[in-house]
Amino acid sequence: MKELYVAISKQQTVHPEAAFIVAGDFNHSNLKAVLPKFHQHVSCHTRGNKTLDHVYTNMAGAYVVTPLHHLVQLDHLSLFLTPKYAPLINQVKPSVRTIKVWLAEANFILKEKFLHTDWSTFASQTTSDTHTDIDCYTSSVLDYINTTIDSVTTQKQIITYPNQKPWMNKEVRLLLKARTTSFRTGDVQAYSTSRANLKRGIKEAKHCYKRKIEEHFSNSDPRRMWQGIQAMSDYKSFHSTPAATDVLFLNELNDFYARYSVPCASFSLIGKLEGVQFWIDSWQDRFQQQLLQAFRN
Repeated sequence: MKELYVAISKQQTVHPEAAFIVAGDFNHSNLKAVLPKFHQHVSCHTRGNKTLDHVYTNMAGAYVVTPLHHLVQLDHLSLFLTPKYAPLINQVKPSVRTIKVWLAEANFILKEKFLHTDWSTFASQTTSDTHTDIDCYTSSVLDYINTTIDSVTTQKQIITYPNQKPWMNKEVRLLLKARTTSFRTGDVQAYSTSRANLKRGIKEAKHCYKRKIEEHFSNSDPRRMWQGIQAMSDYKSFHSTPAATDVLFLNELNDFYARYSVPCASFSLIGKLEGVQFWIDSWQDRFQQQLLQAFRN
């Protein structure tokens, strides 16, 4: 035991964060007597009614031991150790989200459609006795804009795995496929080239992701700053369902918070969009931002 203790202690000094596994026939001895921080994982009998074969590690509860049949003429049972740890990719299902793909000619198409749109129709349909219903007017305009966006964009599903790196992009995936293909073909030169290209691609992807995060702190926008902090800390927001969904209660809240507002009978479309900009910011993505820019142009 003394020699075993000296050898293990030496390795622990050189590699303090390494995982150590000590296995063997410990007849009339116990490693925990000299290394109390090690854990013994075998609890079943390995020879008759005795547990002679031990497996020690410096990780508590790391393995589950299953006894198997004897091998050849051995009088000891064979042991099968299964790690208790389940990889993250097996613990959490991949998430599937649907995004809109903004085509290259979308800005031009939207500009043409908006130039030939009779915007006064929305105001006339929501006006009664010289009074314009702002809520209906806003809802109809935004519904029309969203319908127009859907007509010039396409939807695409993206699968995100729980162990996926944040800097992973399309270029890196293509380089990974190229490396796998060259490895399966057995072409040594192509495999070496694909590995070098993959290394450069990963380095470039990490650099692009670094610049993307740093852009959140390049201006005085506190919203983008918090987005950068959330990306760096891997913060996941939890969207809870509102406790109250009664329409009357929601109308009372609207009346309370809008009690100081001054009604306005006439307004332009651009002015209305700017008036609800704060509300749009809560849900708009980069497509709505491009849309508003195209509409102003």
